[in-house]
Formats: sequence, C-alpha cells, structure tokens
Amino acid sequence: MADELQALLDRIDEEGLKKAEAKQSALLTQAQKEAEAIVAEAREQAAKIVAEAGREAELLEQKSEQALRQAARDVLLGVRAELAGRVQQAVGVLLRESLDTKGVAAIIAQLCEAYLKSQGEQDNIEVLLGAEQFTALESAVKAQLADDLQKHCVLTPA
Repeated sequence: MADELQALLDRIDEEGLKKAEAKQSALLTQAQKEAEAIVAEAREQAAKIVAEAGREAELLEQKSEQALRQAARDVLLGVRAELAGRVQQAVGVLLRESLDTKGVAAIIAQLCEAYLKSQGEQDNIEVLLGAEQFTALESAVKAQLADDLQKHCVLTPA
C-alpha cells in the first residue's frame, strides 16, 4: 500500500507539475504577445515622432530661408540708400566746389527755359536761395535770362 500511495503521490505531483508548466507556458506566451504589441506600438509612435520632427525641420528650414532672403533684401536696401546718400552728398560737394556764380546762373536759366517750353502750366517759377546765394546769383541769372523769362522767373531769398 505504501507503494500505491507513493505512486499516487508521484502522479499527483506529476500532474501538478504538468499543470504548472502549462500555466507557465501560457503566461510566457501571453507575456511575449504583450511585449510584441508594446514594441509594435513603440515603433509606431517612434515613426510618428520621426515624421513630425521631419515636418518641423522642413518648416524651420523654410522659415530660415525666408528670414535669410528678407535680411539680404534689407541689407541691399540699406546699401542702396547709403550709396544714394553718399553719391548725393559727393555731387553736392562737387557742385559747390566746381560751379561758380555764372555756372549756377546758367543752369537756373536753362532749367527755367526748359520748364516753360515743355510744361509751362505755371506762369512764374520761384527759386528759393540762401541770402548769400541770392545776392550773388540775382544779377547773374537776370543777365542769363532773356527779357521774356525775366518776367516769369523770380529769385526769392529763403
């Protein structure tokens, strides 16, 4: 009877082991499936994150290029304005240094004649001059202008 009892105990023990192994195998299979699902979800999220980062990088690159073009445009406009100012200043200095009273008077006379011939909508032309220039140019301009133009062109001190 002891042998039978031992055989019964061995069989119960063996069945318990088989049940435990089956349960363990089922749990292991379930854990592997869950792990695979987690890995698949993580890969999907990683792909989404990479795609979003790519879109953001492209957008940032476009904005950077646009800002760079705007900055280049601003620099060119600044350079253009600076050059125009310097040229205007240089021309002004050159004119002041190189033109005498007779030269300026001749220019004013030619401007008045050209204006009256081409656009003459106004009867009179008034040229504003500084006090020194007025005194120096008044007689020279009047000498340059014909009698008809003297009636229509007036020099006035500023």
